[in-house]
Amino acid sequence: MEDVTTSSKPYFVFIAYSSADAWTASQLEQEIQRLGAETFLSEIDVEGGDDVGDNIRDAMNRAQECAVLYTPEASQSKSVWMEIGGAWMAGKRVVMLLNRVSVQDLTSDPQFPSYLKSLDLLELNTEVQGKYFPQLKTRIETHTSGS
Repeated sequence: MEDVTTSSKPYFVFIAYSSADAWTASQLEQEIQRLGAETFLSEIDVEGGDDVGDNIRDAMNRAQECAVLYTPEASQSKSVWMEIGGAWMAGKRVVMLLNRVSVQDLTSDPQFPSYLKSLDLLELNTEVQGKYFPQLKTRIETHTSGS
């Protein structure tokens, strides 16, 4: 018989990304799920006929954090910016995972929001395996244990 913990829902990660980065986002999603979190990718988790806006809002409400796959394409996506702003306004953890964009590019860009410059911006290819995933695993375990 399966042990079901009713005191807390699974840790939930909303993944914001540009459709141009769908393959990379799906790889990120698979690894996050392996760590024990539930995830939401809008292009995969929304079925035909669904109200996309409602699904995105509901998923963001459930999420403990928003992992942003931030690329040149994502920087031009109104949807990605809406998701970042929604997560930030809701007090969610926003984790910026940079791909093909450097920390220096963002921190020196006067158009990049100052409230995001204060975040620990992580390079996808060099910091996700050794920093983000271990930190996320700790958050998942802490959430699951109810601590």
